[in-house]
Amino acid sequence: FEMAKAEEDLKRALELDPNNPDAYRERAFVRLLSGDKDNWQDDFKKAMELRPIDKSSLEKVLKPPPKEPKE
Repeated sequence: FEMAKAEEDLKRALELDPNNPDAYRERAFVRLLSGDKDNWQDDFKKAMELRPIDKSSLEKVLKPPPKEPKE
């Protein structure tokens, strides 16, 4: 899974529909997994603003990210 490509695709989705809570939620998840501690919370907050009762957003953020395999 290529995080940079996923984030770029989600950025494009948000350019097309800036009120898409699913795209904000997914980008928050991608940013969280890629270690972007400065921006993932902003995307999550925006997703919750757009869809306040979004159980799937809350569950994704509260679930710890998968551990990366050791090399």
